Amino acid sequence: MTDVEGRLAVVREAGQVGLDLLECETPPLSWTTPERDDGMPIFEEDDRYWNAWDQILDILEDFTSKGVVDVQEWDDTVPFMSADAYRGVDGEQFATVGVNYGADGSYLINIQFHIEDGWRASINDHRENLTALDIGRQIGAAELAVLANELQSPAETLDYWMTDTLYAGSQSAWAADRQASRQTVSDRVRSAREKLGGEDA
Repeated sequence: MTDVEGRLAVVREAGQVGLDLLECETPPLSWTTPERDDGMPIFEEDDRYWNAWDQILDILEDFTSKGVVDVQEWDDTVPFMSADAYRGVDGEQFATVGVNYGADGSYLINIQFHIEDGWRASINDHRENLTALDIGRQIGAAELAVLANELQSPAETLDYWMTDTLYAGSQSAWAADRQASRQTVSDRVRSAREKLGGEDA
């Protein structure tokens, strides 16, 4: 049995990290930034860029369970700094939050989760294409994916998620919304709790 509540907690934390990253200022490197012998700009020579990068790293370091963020420099058409923070559940890597911050000020956010046999990218886009609502929707979808993988029943997954996670126990209101009987919803939620190792409803 996997730690479903632990996974859901990490999904939500990753969502908050995504929102925090969305708020970061990401100025481009100055035209006068010196370059190394290979033509790669020396990122830390530009205070505005480097201070912004340090803020991004602080956010990622707060998220990671290892206390270490993997940082790399990439010599591309537009050189960029890249960082990935990892988070584990049940002794295995479960979540990755990554950022690419280009010398031109471009900024890509990537959030993904390991579900069953592979990585599922919930968010992988440039900041200008993302809103807080986009992140919220994708994190909600990731929560559903975690539950569906464990419960193996779409109806139980949805009823449990809506009542135990969102409506906080209001099974009657959810039953009315989905035009099902209160007893049907209650039975599905009870079954889901049993599968997840929780107390009987």
